[in-house]
Amino acid sequence: MERGWSPPFAAVYATDRGRSWLWLLCLPLYVRLRKDEVLDQFVRGQIYGYVRANPGDCYSSIRDSLELSNGVVTYHLDILETERFVRAEIEGTHKRFFPVGVKVDPGPLLHRLQQQILALLTDRSGLSQKEIAENLEVSRQLAGYHLGELERRGELESRFWGRFRRYYLVAL
Repeated sequence: MERGWSPPFAAVYATDRGRSWLWLLCLPLYVRLRKDEVLDQFVRGQIYGYVRANPGDCYSSIRDSLELSNGVVTYHLDILETERFVRAEIEGTHKRFFPVGVKVDPGPLLHRLQQQILALLTDRSGLSQKEIAENLEVSRQLAGYHLGELERRGELESRFWGRFRRYYLVAL
């Protein structure tokens, strides 16, 4: 004897749309991580270790320092934020990452390149933008941007020497 109806599950599963929706309903069962397993993935642990060692670093610094692609860094930082291992704060156009539970000095945070510029000018004061860019092996435009930021923060001052602008640390 043939039945005139089918179970609701079979009716839903019989269509492409139904299979898609059922898969989406089951997806959280497959992607849910336990808290103690979050850092077991090598790259995620590497990113978390970097954030702990360099609290307040921005996304691009993390990506460049660890030599990872955009998608990989975004994915793992999202998981670390969701699982509350790191927290993010937006400062201007930068999103900075901090480990949860670690107190950080709220003073102005410097980009890695800005720290390198200050260290270079500590050793050799009075360099031009071109000389700084060559020493740090970056473009003149990138060096100019960070020099301008340091000057706006009051860390550097510039003086013209002929037609070239020379940069000096501000004496406190």
